[in-house]
Amino acid sequence: MSAPLLSPRSLGGSGTDLQVSGLYRSGIAPLIDASFTAAAGELTVLYSQDTSGQSLLRAAIGIDPVERGDSALQGCRLSRTAQEANSLTPLQAGILTPKPYSLAGQTVDSAIGQWLDQAPELDRQARIRRVGESLGFGGLGTAPVANLPLALQHRVAIGRALAPAPAMIAAENPFAQLPIRERNMLEGLLRVLAADYGLPVVYAAAEASSATRAHHVVQVVGGRVVAQLHGWSEIQRVFSENQQ
Repeated sequence: MSAPLLSPRSLGGSGTDLQVSGLYRSGIAPLIDASFTAAAGELTVLYSQDTSGQSLLRAAIGIDPVERGDSALQGCRLSRTAQEANSLTPLQAGILTPKPYSLAGQTVDSAIGQWLDQAPELDRQARIRRVGESLGFGGLGTAPVANLPLALQHRVAIGRALAPAPAMIAAENPFAQLPIRERNMLEGLLRVLAADYGLPVVYAAAEASSATRAHHVVQVVGGRVVAQLHGWSEIQRVFSENQQ
């Protein structure tokens, strides 16, 4: 990735924590009374080697249903039961997935602005310009997304998620297919964005190296939260030992 990182601090943030309490689901992707808090301004990694972290993330933001428990953000309940419709919007959570999709013919600018019709109070062109510049896309606004290297397509996806000023960012193990150097750079970017935007960024990941960039690590095994680690020194101590 050659595009530089500029600070997006001036773009603003919500400053509200994601509160997850007692999510439970039986079946093939179980959750067992899973609870955690993802603080605004922090990168929280849901670390698991059995996809439990991804299951917990999807349940916490209401993509997949649960049988009981709650998650809330800015006073709005995100979790849902199977009888309730998925009502998640790009203003509640900007979502990053393993495939940084783009519509046919989309340019960098049109992709970043894809969800801005849901935030009409924002100046569309100014927002696209400022988000694009903050992610290193100055002068590349008309470049077709499909022609960019995969790592830069992921960076465009981050811009699309951030542009409408969501209350949080939810990253569903998006960088697993990238070479480790590019994955490390994008994970570092998520840490910077959490702090600069004042958002909770929740990142489900399967690599121990991903956990070392977090402010807060939630270890998930079999759908159960088995440990939580806070702070640089504690996280480095535990995961450095695991990688030896």
